[in-house]
Amino acid sequence: MFSSFFSPPRVKQEEAKSFYVYINGQQAGPMSEKEMKQLILQGLVKEDTMIWTQGLPQWTNAATIPQIYKLLLLSSKTSNPKPAEPSIDKAKKEDILSALVALGFKKQAFGPKVDELLIKQPNITVEDAIIMLIKNNKR
Repeated sequence: MFSSFFSPPRVKQEEAKSFYVYINGQQAGPMSEKEMKQLILQGLVKEDTMIWTQGLPQWTNAATIPQIYKLLLLSSKTSNPKPAEPSIDKAKKEDILSALVALGFKKQAFGPKVDELLIKQPNITVEDAIIMLIKNNKR
């Protein structure tokens, strides 16, 4: 599609490792790999962004250029961090488990259930949590 509208830029020999990119309807470049990484991190260059570099016969999608594809992959790992684990009140958890053990229940049987309950209802009282856990355990 773009090959019929755009002809590759003329490049000087010292710019051989440079990239030209088509952003917001405008051609920009030459750009180094480092500059391309910044554009990727800013969200201006994506897999379908049209890019040309020396050696290519025509403009092509960024994802088809190995150096750029690698940058896209690396940036997606750093820009989409793994969501944080929900935090629970550890003191409240220990109070609940201690009370359950004092009532004759096994701590191991309730550990994950207490975590789940405290994630869903972080403001639940220790007493209400114990009642709810025992009630649900009998089902």
